[in-house]
Amino acid sequence: MPAVLRRSPDVASALLPLALILATAPAAAQSIPDNQIVVTATRSPLEIARSGSAISVIRAEEIQEKGARSIAEVFRALPGVDVSESGGIGAVTNITIRGSNPGQTLILVDGIRVGDSTAIGGEFDFGAFGATDIERIEVLRGPQSALYGSDAMGGVINIITRKGAGAPRASIAVEGGSYGSKGIRASLSGSTETVNYAFSLNGVDTAGFSRFGYRLGRLSPTLIAPLENDPTRRLAGSARIGWRPVDGVEIEAGATTYWSNIAFDGFGTDDRFNRQRSLVSEGWTKGSLVSFGGVLKTSLTAFGGRTDRNYGFSGEGYSPPFASDYRGNRYGAELQNDLRLGTYGLLVFGARTETETAAIWTQPLPRGSALRVQDVDARQTTNALFALWQLPVGERLNLSLGGRVDDVADNTFYTWRATAAYDLRETNTKLRASIGTGAKAPSLYQLYNPYDPTRGAGLQPEESLGIDAGIDQFAFDNRLKLSVGVFWNKYRNLIEFRDLAFFPVYQAQYYNVGRAETKGVEASADLVLVPGEWRARGTYTFMIAKDLETELSLLRRPRNKGSVGLVYSGIPKLELEGRVLMVGPRPDYNLGSRVRLAPYARLDLWARYDLDATWQLYARAENVTNAHYEEAYSYGTTGRAFFAGLRAQW
Repeated sequence: MPAVLRRSPDVASALLPLALILATAPAAAQSIPDNQIVVTATRSPLEIARSGSAISVIRAEEIQEKGARSIAEVFRALPGVDVSESGGIGAVTNITIRGSNPGQTLILVDGIRVGDSTAIGGEFDFGAFGATDIERIEVLRGPQSALYGSDAMGGVINIITRKGAGAPRASIAVEGGSYGSKGIRASLSGSTETVNYAFSLNGVDTAGFSRFGYRLGRLSPTLIAPLENDPTRRLAGSARIGWRPVDGVEIEAGATTYWSNIAFDGFGTDDRFNRQRSLVSEGWTKGSLVSFGGVLKTSLTAFGGRTDRNYGFSGEGYSPPFASDYRGNRYGAELQNDLRLGTYGLLVFGARTETETAAIWTQPLPRGSALRVQDVDARQTTNALFALWQLPVGERLNLSLGGRVDDVADNTFYTWRATAAYDLRETNTKLRASIGTGAKAPSLYQLYNPYDPTRGAGLQPEESLGIDAGIDQFAFDNRLKLSVGVFWNKYRNLIEFRDLAFFPVYQAQYYNVGRAETKGVEASADLVLVPGEWRARGTYTFMIAKDLETELSLLRRPRNKGSVGLVYSGIPKLELEGRVLMVGPRPDYNLGSRVRLAPYARLDLWARYDLDATWQLYARAENVTNAHYEEAYSYGTTGRAFFAGLRAQW
């Protein structure tokens, strides 16, 4: 039966006020900057105005205000991006781009691939990730495998931590609020003539709410006891150090680690004793040399990381109770060369090698009471070559063409990508377009699934083709930035799961059969209504995401999604912001049947007041109207909640 929740306004109707605001906006002098530098779109610094890719940048200020408890919050309003959280902060949280699967979005931290090699699809869990001292986040939409290889079929999210600069600066913030929540963030950064450094710490402790069933009235008759809270504890830290011994030489190193301990519910029940602990550590070292008078920059990066996840399934639904332990490792090296060709542009080329391992064990609880059995022990190495040519043609047209070859175990796949950006400076307009292919190698779990007697024999990489085109328009003396784009993606060889036998031994396997298509429209607007006082923001995504085998819509992909925000800064030292997030209906899956997640509209408010140059008060209210909704079927979402904090910066 479909889920029945409180009905929310139609998304398109709710966005009508934004369209009216944009149509009647007056001219004035204050402008929106358009000279941001990004690195993800081309693997090297590039003005966003010269990029033919669809890219969004999330600033540090937005992360501080909206991502104190969960970094996933800052992605919800982005065009083409969907967030699915399974029961509040700390729960499994997946982010997808343009309808792709979670494992088809590549996550980078400071340009280094991160993720869990033991996960079924290799997907990254944002629920366990702690947001430390982040400078900005770049979200690149569309297939990027030609630049970054496997997993970059839907797009790339690059989380860039702060690099120390200038005199030492420090900050500390403490906050508390609803659901027994407490948090602390601290950072220290700076630089000398030859050394830069940045360190940060982030901790969260919340009693939370029941991940299963919270505020879902339809489940009340099925409960045999009141729902219990599922707490989350998380601690994260990062460090980044750089050294320039002489001009043209730089050595950098960075590390990120985050630990979490949560209670969780699963399989449609309120399990009171299930626990998950995870510890993720990532590190990298990079050396760069600029030679031939600045013509060539060569960078060599070594990286490594480990993920440890431990589960205790001891709730009412498990007999006998058992534990599962997951350990994934990833390590390797990458060489990149940036060769400046004068009027012929820039050639980026290099090579990469990466090894992944996955180990999974199970044993009855309590631990040590019986033999620990290893279900998976797998390893694979990926070797790749890549190149990207950025070519300016005259003063208006910027082209890029790139390609890559990846060799993974018994599979070799080739990907390519081309972009174009054209500057119509007379009307302050940029036209952009891109086309490219994507690929994703089978994950270690899909290849070495313990229930597959063939051990993934014949499993091939997933493949895709993606096209997009758009227009970025500045108007009213650069007080308005309006971006509109269309996209189309075709997927084939998608990896699906099937049962083979139940008796006398259970058998199941992953196999290539799936085909899918996603297409739609993305739009965003940023408008200075009254200089120094009022600013409006809005986004809208229309997307059709279809399984071509069944002709059914893909799960958890809304056809309509949008947001409208208003910022007021007319009172000295005070800034206020309100945002409405609107998500249309979308399908989900429950016990073998498709269900419908109802549409919803959620209102969030933020406030910041500068007491002086050092001290700052801030507050936020989440889901002010107490809307009832689900992002995953039968999993709860926050009710009306309030948080406040004090931040010091010096």
